[in-house]
Amino acid sequence: QELARSSGYGLRLLLSILDESAAALPWEFLYDGRDFLALSNMSPIIRSVALNRGRNSFPSPQPGLNVLAAVSDVDFSRGRWKEMTHALYDGLTKQFDQLKVTFIDDATLSRLGEALSAGRYDVLHLCGHADVVLGVSAMILLDEKGQEVPAAPERLAELLTPAATKRPTLLCLDACNSDMLAQDLARRTHTPAVYGIRSAISNE
Repeated sequence: QELARSSGYGLRLLLSILDESAAALPWEFLYDGRDFLALSNMSPIIRSVALNRGRNSFPSPQPGLNVLAAVSDVDFSRGRWKEMTHALYDGLTKQFDQLKVTFIDDATLSRLGEALSAGRYDVLHLCGHADVVLGVSAMILLDEKGQEVPAAPERLAELLTPAATKRPTLLCLDACNSDMLAQDLARRTHTPAVYGIRSAISNE
């Protein structure tokens, strides 16, 4: 790492770990004295899953994992986010027998609220676009006419806090520049784990 830094290069760390006990460790929290490596622009950590190890070598979620995946494609995504999210979970459900996924395509606040009220989900995965609207970071969802509308943090928090027993354990904001929104929702909802993304990401 020091050699790469002194030479002006970045260093990408790819972790492909076969030992299950070592693979379970939170390597993303490695700290080099200056930064958490997963947050570093110079030496990001990437976790690699060896898919050729065979189906039975992966532990299934116990006693099961329910995911609500809600996608809001904006104009410039041209439906690609919906396609990629379905492809992601198609692959995961082939690896993990006890993974159950419910999709909300073209997600609106009302459809999201209805799904959260009707079921109990361990993970809420919001895939879409985040933006700053009137100085506040917000997810961009759709209205009943398919138009893009900002979902303010306080409105999302209302949907996520009906009862502690139904609150998702993980909220994943799969959107560019969603890290500040993640912090806001973590504070408002007391969700145990909230994931946001710092800066912009590509579709790839």
